[in-house]
Formats: sequence, C-alpha cells, structure tokens
Amino acid sequence: MRRHTNILILLLLTGLCISAGAQNNPYKIDDSLYPIFQRAIKWRTQPQGLLIADTLYAEATQKKDKKAQCLALTIPVSFYLSTNNYEKLEQAATRAKEEARKNNYLQYYYSACTNEINCLLNNGHSLRALQKAEEMKIQAFKDQHEYGIFSCIFTLGNIYYMRQNREVATEYYKNALEYMLKNLPDQDPTYMYINLSEYYRDKGEGEVALEYAEKAAKAAKTNESRVASLLNKCEVLYSMKRINDFNACYDECTQVIEQYGVIRKTAVQRLHIYKLILNKNYDQAHTEADSLRNLLSANQMHHEIYLKSGNYEKAYIYNNWLHNYQDSVNRQVQSSDIAELNARIGTERIKLDAKALEYQNTALNLKNTQLELDRTKSQSELEMMNIENSKLVLENRNLDLARLNVEAGEKKQE
Repeated sequence: MRRHTNILILLLLTGLCISAGAQNNPYKIDDSLYPIFQRAIKWRTQPQGLLIADTLYAEATQKKDKKAQCLALTIPVSFYLSTNNYEKLEQAATRAKEEARKNNYLQYYYSACTNEINCLLNNGHSLRALQKAEEMKIQAFKDQHEYGIFSCIFTLGNIYYMRQNREVATEYYKNALEYMLKNLPDQDPTYMYINLSEYYRDKGEGEVALEYAEKAAKAAKTNESRVASLLNKCEVLYSMKRINDFNACYDECTQVIEQYGVIRKTAVQRLHIYKLILNKNYDQAHTEADSLRNLLSANQMHHEIYLKSGNYEKAYIYNNWLHNYQDSVNRQVQSSDIAELNARIGTERIKLDAKALEYQNTALNLKNTQLELDRTKSQSELEMMNIENSKLVLENRNLDLARLNVEAGEKKQE
C-alpha cells in the first residue's frame, strides 16, 4: 500500500493539459496577457497569486478577452485548494463556473468542479464529494462535453480510491484512460497509466504493473510526466527484484531529474532509499527515511529497510504500525460517512420541520380565511336584515301615511 489516503490527482489547473510541443501562448489569449497568466500560475499557491489574478482579470476585461478572464478565475480556485479552504474555494469556484458557462469555455467550468471535489476529498468528505461528482456527471453528459465527461470518470476513481475501494477505483481509472485515448488524443495519459501501474504493483502483479509503467514512460508529453513515469517504473522494477533493470532505470531517472529539476521530491527520496538498500547502506537509508516529511512514507521505508537488512523484529513492529494505520483510515472513512449521514439527516429533519410549519401556517391561513368568509357572510346577512328592516319600516310608514290620508279625507266629508 503505497499511497493510502494520498491520491495522485491529475490536477488540471486550467482545464486542459498543454502538450510539450505547444508554442508560446498555447492558450491563444492576448499576447500581452500571457506573461501575466504565467506569473499567476507560478504563484498560484501563494497569496501573491491572487493579486496577479486580479490584475489579469482586470486587463482581460479591458481587452475584452473572455478566455483570459476565465483563466484568471482559475487561480483563486487553485490557491484555496492548496490552502484546503473549502468555503473560500466554493465561492471562487462558483464565480469561475458562472464565467466559464457564460463565455462558453466549459473546460474551466469542469476544472472548477473537479477542484471542489478534490478539496472535499482532502477534508475527508467523500460522500459529499461523491454526490457532487454525480451532479457533475449529469451536467457533463447534458453538455456533451468530452473533457467534462472524462473529468467525471477520473474523479469518481479518485473518490473510490480515497474510500479505500481500490478495485472500483481502478475500473474508473481504466474507463477514464479508454475515454481519454478515444476522445482526447492530445491529452497526456501518463498519470492514468501510473495509477494502474501502482494498483497492480501493490497487488503483487509485477508484469502487469511494468506493462503500464512502460506505457506511461512512452506516453509522457511533459517533463513532469516523464519524471513521474520513470520514478514509477523504478519502483515497479525494485518490487520485482529486477536489480539490473532498476539500476539502469535509476540512472536514467537521475539524469532526467538533473536536467529538469526535482519535481516529485518524496518519490525521488524513496528512490534514493531503494538504491541505498540495494547497496546495503542501511544506516544511511534510515537517515534518509527520517527526512521524509510524510510519516506514513517514512515508516513504510523503515519497514522496508529493516526487512531487507534482516532485522525482522523491528520490521514486525513497523508492519503492525502500518496495519494499525490502515485500520484507522478505514475507521475514519466510516466515521466520516456516519457524520455526513447524520448531518444530512439533520438537514432533512430541518427541512421536514420547516415543511410541517409551512403546512401548519397554510392551514392556519385557510382557517383564518374561512373565519373571514364567515364573518363577511354574517356581515352580509346582517346588512340584508337591516335592509329588510328598513323596508318594513318604510312600508309601515307608508301604511301610516295612507291611513292618515284616509282619515283626513273622511273628516273633509263630514
């Protein structure tokens, strides 16, 4: 188990990968805006990136460059993802999605959706992430947007990976790879192959893992993906005990890293530790393992070092720690599920109570209306009675007047 809760997310910050062969200004925005966008990308995980993004958006608005506006709004999404601030990310993503849909650049709409889901996963809300992914899938098929559909499939794989269901995750990764190769041939499939290679390596199916590792190396279209593919291939060869092949791959990987710089620091450190183990420099290997920032990775390396050095007692201790860690991850997933379900139940309860109150208010309003009608009816009946009384009074007066006239006539005759 290599990654456990850390998934290899294909972070498509701007919606679509750009191939290694792309020229200057591959996004085809205004040439004067592209250097600003490059600076924003460079500083996207720092507060300074937000200021540059604001400048880019203002300049793009002035030049009426709709695509550059959309690109500017991807930067805050990336920043808040890096700080793991879901509330701020959701606000930034909502704005980015509205702008992308309004200007018909839907790749940035689905990029924002994907980053929302990734942030939920980083915070342990996998059920909520799954719900959002399903909503995203419905919208992507409604839009018939190829990148959106691919993002959904791949993201669902990440969700199930985080939920410790690697079999289901792998099926999604395979489907995502197949869809990408068929519908998005210009995209870099390296990380799809790496995910599959890692899965089969951890299952102990070295030949299958190596097949995917070699496909990843051949498919790499960027410097970063090439380094990632070689690092993965080295790990596969080490796990298969193909020492000569490992050493050859290690040398190639080292040369590429020297050429392009260290891109995946933890993976590079693991590679150095494997080399030290093979050279039987166990003490130095332990020192290197202690320098790993991730406790899980460090303890995995210590377990491997003790195992290869023949210190089975210490290896057993670290093996127990790794099993306990995995159990705690499983319990955390279950606890998170329960918490999310309880929250949903609570929300639904509030909705039901609100609906019940609404029904009560409606019934009360109907009752008041009926009372008002009854009162109005009573008032009308009273008015009718008054009219009838008035008529009777008038008739009585007319009778009295007639009687007086008769009496007056009789007196005249006398």
